Amino acid sequence: MRWIAAAIFFGCIVIAGGLYLGLRRAPSPQPRPATPRMPVVARATAPAEIEAALRAQQPALAAACWPTRAGPPASYTYDLTIDPHGHEIARGISESRDAQRAGVVDCLRGRWTKLTVPPPGVVVRVSVTLSFP
Repeated sequence: MRWIAAAIFFGCIVIAGGLYLGLRRAPSPQPRPATPRMPVVARATAPAEIEAALRAQQPALAAACWPTRAGPPASYTYDLTIDPHGHEIARGISESRDAQRAGVVDCLRGRWTKLTVPPPGVVVRVSVTLSFP
């Protein structure tokens, strides 16, 4: 029994010494290379470009998702976030509670293609309201 306890004790000392020496000689972190900065485009133009890209899709979305006898016009608000490189990173579609149409929002979400616009250089969030039909 004594030998087992001594072997465990000796093993712990070997492991602790190895950890101490190994961690002590850890390589210093290398400096990261500088990330290239995106040119900052006039921020006033980015929301207009995003809205124009969304409105360009409106006729196809209306033809695919708006039923011919859906009743009075309804508005849908698109909430989009574009990253500094011009790619869509988040979106949401909402409709007013008093003008809901069954299945239209699901159809709009299903037929949506991700927007790509000229790089704005910063994260841009835009809300655009589209009316159908």
